[in-house]
Amino acid sequence: MDEKIKRITDINKFIENLRVYGYEKYCTFLYYPNYKGKENVDIKKTVKLNDIKCKDDDNNKPRIDNNVIFLGLNAATRYKTTEKEFQTMHDISNLSNDYKIAQLLYDYDNQNIQNSKFKLSGSFAFDLLSDVITTNLFNINSIVKRLDNNKENIKIRDKYIDFKNLPKISYSRLSRLHDQIRLKKDNLVIKYENLNRKNNKTNKNDIDNYINTIKYMESEERKMKSGLLNRLYKHIVKYDLPYFNALIKTLSYDNKNKRKIIICFGSKTYKLASIFADICELTSDLMIVKITHYSAAKSRNKRLENLNDKLNKK
Repeated sequence: MDEKIKRITDINKFIENLRVYGYEKYCTFLYYPNYKGKENVDIKKTVKLNDIKCKDDDNNKPRIDNNVIFLGLNAATRYKTTEKEFQTMHDISNLSNDYKIAQLLYDYDNQNIQNSKFKLSGSFAFDLLSDVITTNLFNINSIVKRLDNNKENIKIRDKYIDFKNLPKISYSRLSRLHDQIRLKKDNLVIKYENLNRKNNKTNKNDIDNYINTIKYMESEERKMKSGLLNRLYKHIVKYDLPYFNALIKTLSYDNKNKRKIIICFGSKTYKLASIFADICELTSDLMIVKITHYSAAKSRNKRLENLNDKLNKK
């Protein structure tokens, strides 16, 4: 499977193309047919997406005709995973904040119902890093710098890449080790506090041994981080950059005087999207916008204000 990228304007053909290359598990449409704008205790359940329905309702359907793509960074660690298609940004678990995306797009579209140039609800969206699983991705600046330093040597072909056997990168072992180190450091503080108390069984040698254990664990953590960074860089070059290139060019706008709007959730996503666009020679075709990550914004109103501010400057 080595087909050249082709521009697609029909939503059904686009979805079919996503399925051909295995992309349906790693992208989505910000389509929330069950969300009605109301606050209630079951609000997270309203972002569940059972299937994609390309109906004629202009206010609530998957769309690729609005010249907008939303970008996330990577998949967060969750207790449950799903093999269902188009579930990115539709997580209903207790740890998820995906319902805030539904709120944001609902509020934006309803606020601008008369004069909006485009609807945001139903927009296409994907993560820049596919099957890279961690809640807190560290050292993104190192990755951006390494990509920038090597961009002249990275050649991206205008071909679709097959994602049906995409390798996964999980940070779970690193996260567990990091938590263990933090716990040991907390215990070390307690040992120091108890050192001079009466009837205390801890001595200086015990503390020295404890410190040495922590140092060893920190050394292992550094090695693990270095290894993961190398794996991530190779994953980006082999999979994520060609994927980004394919999706953007498949949805490229036919009017060269109008750039496609790329809305990035958070600064890490913005930095990575910018270098991706540079490497794929797409910078002049895109208007990359950074908005506050939906999980970090203080309130529903603040999320809307931030989005309005960024899009009004475009």
